[in-house]
Amino acid sequence: MRKMPDLSGSTNVADKITKTAGVAKTALLSRYSALLLLTMVALTMIAGPAEACGTRHFYNHSDWVVTVNLDSGKGSTCSGDFPNSPNVPICEIPPGGHADLHYSGWGGTIIITSDSGRISGQYSIDTFGACDLSHDGNTGNLVLNDPADGDVQTCGRRSGGNYDCK
Repeated sequence: MRKMPDLSGSTNVADKITKTAGVAKTALLSRYSALLLLTMVALTMIAGPAEACGTRHFYNHSDWVVTVNLDSGKGSTCSGDFPNSPNVPICEIPPGGHADLHYSGWGGTIIITSDSGRISGQYSIDTFGACDLSHDGNTGNLVLNDPADGDVQTCGRRSGGNYDCK
């Protein structure tokens, strides 16, 4: 049962109407806010990896095998033309190869390493905004969010690479 405002101390009819309208307005806004929040949660829960961010890409321009680990328990996967594909949480991308990245709507992390040890990094996947990879500056031999948000490129000159590995 809705609690009405205490109007006993008020003698002005306009004051009583204003207080009553304020309570009704607040209750209505609360209901709409709850409905909007519930709708957003439901849509996030039913969205699969492809719907969360669309397909993103990993380009290995280096001379090394690069391992991409999306196994943070959040449902993100990768796929491509390599032995353990499609849609697995950990994939090995050969030199000059590429993979499709499918970030789930639950965020998580991406861990990138190479067999040479010269390429490595761990980054947060932001799926509640631009669908990009969060970092704090220098990413070493990796270029994040290029050519599009969520994409990754390694150093190297193979098939489109634009800078040498350090």
